[in-house]
Amino acid sequence: MGVTKPTTESKGYVSTKQIYAGSMPNMVILTMAKAYHYTGDEKYAEAARKLLAKACEHKEELHSLKGVTQGIYYPPVVLPYLEGTIPPCPANTTFSQVAPMSGWRDQCRQIAKGFADRKGVLFVGDAMAAACAPTDRRGRAFGNEAGWHLTDVLGTIDDLLASHNPRYVVILVGSSELHMGHPERSDFEANYARLIQKIVAHGSLPVAATMPLCSHLEAWAWIYNTEMYQSSKMNRVPLIDLHEIMKDGGLQVVNLDPTEEKVPPAEWLEKNRFAGGFEPIVQQELSRIIQQIEAR
Repeated sequence: MGVTKPTTESKGYVSTKQIYAGSMPNMVILTMAKAYHYTGDEKYAEAARKLLAKACEHKEELHSLKGVTQGIYYPPVVLPYLEGTIPPCPANTTFSQVAPMSGWRDQCRQIAKGFADRKGVLFVGDAMAAACAPTDRRGRAFGNEAGWHLTDVLGTIDDLLASHNPRYVVILVGSSELHMGHPERSDFEANYARLIQKIVAHGSLPVAATMPLCSHLEAWAWIYNTEMYQSSKMNRVPLIDLHEIMKDGGLQVVNLDPTEEKVPPAEWLEKNRFAGGFEPIVQQELSRIIQQIEAR
């Protein structure tokens, strides 16, 4: 998923098999746009605009999702930062400090030492969380339900942790948010980090998970997955990267026509499907993570 207009900078670009390597040009543009959002420094916005101009051969494509040879580029998820829909943070904004990305196993093992009487696993989130949870641990009482948003989970997580006192909390969210388009519309990134931090503060271990490949909304799912991936790394917690694991599963990604909408067209919402078979993968990866953390 990269820039393919034949410029000096892009004509030699070759996708590799490394995680998200194919989408790195898009991530650079997104990083510049978010740097502008956090700092208000116009130089970042200008850099993002120049990169977009190289990615889009025609001005009208700046507001479109357009298939290209090596994938898809996603101006609609960046433009809200550059056009003022999402304004820069106030100059006096205080940002929380996070530890370096490395050493997630060491941090998790330290938390595991305090498990004491904690037991079991909670699967919190939307329909995907419910599908992965044991049948006797499904529903609102256990933090999972079809149609639930991240904000629903965040609003109940304190009660869920107090009631169930789990060792692990698997977070499967995002699919219910896709109809809203850009994740900043629901403050997704900040709420996701807050959820992870609440679980850790309780003494339980969060296990993040990306969404598997989807048919019609991949352009929006990509940015949600990126934010979940980055948040797990920054907060040094385990990640089940369903998108990466299932990328060669045979599901065809379809974006029927270019669109100028910043939210998915209703037709795409109706037709969208996620790659099937993620439930056993979640269980297998969770078992592997638990073994890595609790092995003596």
